[in-house]
This record gives sequence, structure tokens and C-alpha cells, in this order.
Amino acid sequence: MSGIGEQLRTAREAKGLSISDIEKATKIQGRYLEAIENNEFDKLPGDFYVRAFIRQYAQVVGLDGKELLSQYSGDIEEELEEHEKKLKLKSRKKNLLKRQLNRSTSQLRQDKSKLLKKKTTKKKSKTPSGAS
Repeated sequence: MSGIGEQLRTAREAKGLSISDIEKATKIQGRYLEAIENNEFDKLPGDFYVRAFIRQYAQVVGLDGKELLSQYSGDIEEELEEHEKKLKLKSRKKNLLKRQLNRSTSQLRQDKSKLLKKKTTKKKSKTPSGAS
């Protein structure tokens, strides 16, 4: 199924209407209408306006606004699920990197203490045995 914006654009063009015609009929700024047609809903002022503009636009071009809004809601749910998955992966990756860093830091501390022990052992062995 095509996107909401594509459906609205196709219906507008089928009626021989321009963006300017839709703007005059709905009082929605042309830049917002173009954003809707390009499915760039983040360019609109907020979710309330996205829904209202889709409904108005659909009405002018003869589409079912409720159906498009239902499709929009479904798209949002899918995006949220994808975003949650990405966040979980990022969190897992972050935790893995933290564990690796902690292991590396721990190993460095162990190596440092071994080196210090070797230095102190060498210094003790170099001191003359007759001097007390």
C-alpha cells in the first residue's frame, strides 16, 4: 500500500488540483501540504496538526480521512516499535562496551601492580647485603 502522502497527492492530481488550490480550500500552508505529500510529518507543528491536516486534505480530494488517520496511527506504531528495538540494541551495545572497558581497566591495574612488584623486588635485590 502506498503512503498517506502519495495517496493524497494522487487524489489531488486526479482532480486536477494544485497545492495552491488545496491551500486555499483548507487554509493549510503550502509548505505543510508538501510535507504531508512527502510523508515528512515531523515538519508539521505537532501530532494534533498532522491529524487535522490529513483529515482536511482528505476531505477536499475526496478520500476517507478516517481511513488515512488509521493508516497514520499504524505507521506511528510501527515506527515506535522500530525505535524501541534500536534503543534496546544501543543499550545492549553500550553495556557490552562498558563490560569490555571494565575488563580492560581491571587488566591494566593488574599489570601495573605486577610491574610495581617486580620493581620493588629488583630494588631489594640490588641493595648491598652488608649494609644494615
